[in-house]
Parts: sequence; structure tokens; C-alpha cells
Amino acid sequence: AGTYTVIIDGDCIGCDFNTAGGSTYFTSVVNWGQLQLGPDNYGYNFAFCPNLDLSSVQGTLDLTGVTNLDGLFYDCTSLTAINNINSWDTSAITSMVEMFSACFVFNQALSFDTSAVESMIFMFADCQVFNQPINFNTSAVTNMDSMFKGCLVFNQPLSFNTSAVNDMTSMFYDAPAFNQNIGAWNVENVIAFRYFMDTKTPATFSTTNLNAIYNGWSTQAVKKSLDISFGTAKYTGAATAGRLELTGTKLWTITDGGL
Repeated sequence: AGTYTVIIDGDCIGCDFNTAGGSTYFTSVVNWGQLQLGPDNYGYNFAFCPNLDLSSVQGTLDLTGVTNLDGLFYDCTSLTAINNINSWDTSAITSMVEMFSACFVFNQALSFDTSAVESMIFMFADCQVFNQPINFNTSAVTNMDSMFKGCLVFNQPLSFNTSAVNDMTSMFYDAPAFNQNIGAWNVENVIAFRYFMDTKTPATFSTTNLNAIYNGWSTQAVKKSLDISFGTAKYTGAATAGRLELTGTKLWTITDGGL
């Protein structure tokens, strides 16, 4: 019993705090020091550490040899912020699946190198209080499935490069606060939109922003016969032609609240 500070002297290559039954004991990292995540590259190194606090950790985590940050902080339910995370060298990272998923109180502006990242599936899913700016290069991302699913208060502008994305399934499902104009997104390579904004209502997604989607996306060479839902959100006559182009020429099945 008691509280202890454990000091590792020298190189530490390979760590996994996601240990069944023991993860509740890890409460903080004081200094990253020589720590490296290790050669296994499986991700989930700090997952299921409900008491983890990294808000004042010193130093910069060494990501040498790492390409996978999947589930790195999955279900770290006390995590609010990671000091200096925007200084990490993430230039070689290709996957950030579930990186912050189920971090219920995480709320930090993020701006690190994502130029090589291909998958952001569930990256912020169930981050219930997260509402900070995101500055990501998403030019290589192909999958944004459920990226903001369950983000209850997130409502930040997203100037994403989505030209390579092929999956946006449930991207804003159960994200009631999100009400931004994404009509300029390039969605020409998307083949899956199911449940995209399935839980939207006229109160949670404006006619202006739904109009922008219909008018913007209908001018693109989008894939045919897709299924997309905006819940009961409504559009206006200004987007009737754009919507008709998607449902008629492009053969999309669109669920919304009508005019």
C-alpha cells in the first residue's frame, strides 16, 4: 500500500502499461526521459489506465521506430491533456485508430504532424468534453470512420484535406454540437457514408450547413449509389437542385428532414 515514484535509470525500450488488473495503479509520468514505446508497434501502450494524468509530464516522448499510435490512450478516463504532445515527432506515424477514444475528459488543442497518417478510425470517439481546435494534415488519410462519434460538445471548424478518404461511416454520429460548414470537403473517393450524421435534428444542424453540403458535393465527381443520413436536419429551396443532382444523377439515398 502507498504511493511510489518509480525511477528507471538508463534506456527503456518497450513499455506497456496496459496490464490486466494493474493499470489502475499508474497515475502519472513525471518525465518521459529515455522511454521509447518499443519495437512491437502494437499500440495501446497506456490504454485502460483510468487514473493516468499527463498534464505536467516533462520532456518529449521518443517515437523512434514507431508507426502505430493505435489506442495509445484508449479509455484513459481521467486524462485531460498531455503536456508537450504537440512537440512529439509523429512524422512517421501511419495509424492513429482510437488514439484518444473514450478519454471522457480530454480537452486539448492538437497540432502535430499527421502527414503520413492513413487511418483515424474512432480517433476521438466518446471524447465527451473535447472541443478544441485541430490542426492536422489529413492528405494521406483514407479512413475517418466514427472519428468524432459520441463527441457531445465538439464544434470546431475542420479544414481537412479529405481527397483520399474513402470511409466516413458514422463520422459525426451522436455528435449533437457539431454544426460546421463542410461543403468544401472533397468527397470524390468516399464509398461509405452510412450513419454519417444520423442523429442530427433541425436544432443541431443548420439549413445553411446542410445546403452547403448538397450544393458543394453535388458539383463533384462523387461515387454513385451511396447511402447517407442527416437525421431530421432540414435544407431549403436553395439546395434543392444540388440535392436532386445527388439523388437523381448520382443515385444517392439521402435521409434528412426535408424542406
